[in-house]
Amino acid sequence: MSQAAANMQSTSRRAPSPRLRTVLVCDLVDSTGLFRTLGDTRAAGLLRSHDRLARQLMAAHGGREIDKSDGFLVLFERPAGAVRFALEYQQVLVALGQKEGVDLSARVGIHFGEVLIWRNDAGATAAGAVPVSVEGLAKPVAARLCHLARPRQVLVSDVARQLSERADAAAREADEGLPRSALAWADHGEYELQGVAAPIRVHE
Repeated sequence: MSQAAANMQSTSRRAPSPRLRTVLVCDLVDSTGLFRTLGDTRAAGLLRSHDRLARQLMAAHGGREIDKSDGFLVLFERPAGAVRFALEYQQVLVALGQKEGVDLSARVGIHFGEVLIWRNDAGATAAGAVPVSVEGLAKPVAARLCHLARPRQVLVSDVARQLSERADAAAREADEGLPRSALAWADHGEYELQGVAAPIRVHE
C-alpha cells in the first residue's frame, strides 16, 4: 500500500469531529395509503415525482440529502434554508396532490445542533449503507419534532427559530427592496421529547 493510500485510510477511520448543522426530518403522511388508493403503478409514479420535486427544492435551498424512507433526512448549513425549504415543500405537496387527485401532506421537524458526519466506505455502501452517516442528539430531536407535528405542520426548535429569524432580518436589512417577511411564528411552549433530558421550546 502506498503512503498516500495509507494516509487516506487512516483519515477515513479517524473519529469525526462534531459540526454545527441544521437537521430537517420530514415524513410523508400515509404514503402507504397511496398504494391502496391509486394502485401500485400510479402510486409509485407519484412518489417518484414527489422525490424529484423534493430534491430540486433541497438543491435550491442548500440542503444535503442524507437518508430517505417515507420522507427525508436532510442537512442544511443554516436554519433559514431549512425553514424556506420546508414551507415550499408543503406548497409543492398540495399542488402535486391536487394534480393527482389525492390529499398529500407531510410533517416536518427542524433542529440546530452538533452532529457527527462521516462517509461510509465502499464495502458498506455496496452492502446497502447510505453514502454518508449522521448521528448526534440533533438528529433524534428533529425526528421527535417531526413525529409531534400534525399534517402540513412545520415544527422548529427555539434555537433554530431564533437563528432563522436573525438571518431573515439581516437579509432584509442588507436589501431595503426586500419585502417584510410574511413569516409568522407560533410559540407552542415547552415539550418533553422522548430521550431528551431538557424540555424543548417548540415553534411553528
